[in-house]
Amino acid sequence: MNEQLWIGLANVVPHQNTEYDFDGAFVTVLCLAKNNEEFVSVVNSSFEELEMEIIEISDVEKYLDRKKRVILDDDITELANEVELSRRVCFGTFHAYDAANEN
Repeated sequence: MNEQLWIGLANVVPHQNTEYDFDGAFVTVLCLAKNNEEFVSVVNSSFEELEMEIIEISDVEKYLDRKKRVILDDDITELANEVELSRRVCFGTFHAYDAANEN
């Protein structure tokens, strides 16, 4: 099975004793993978390198399937192009939140 471009939305929190100034964040993530499970595994490894943990990952699907259903922002299209060229995991904007304000 060939790798395809996948996209998902991750809810992440920084590991304790890191320099991050937020309690958590939502971020769109794109990477090449053979299937949903590989996407989640690759993305999880990338966040571990950033000293973050995935709380939840949702809306995971092939990028082309999403592109057929919705109009994507230009920044997401640019990230998709970057993934295709670099073959690396790419992150959208981190939308930070404070745990006290999450509810």
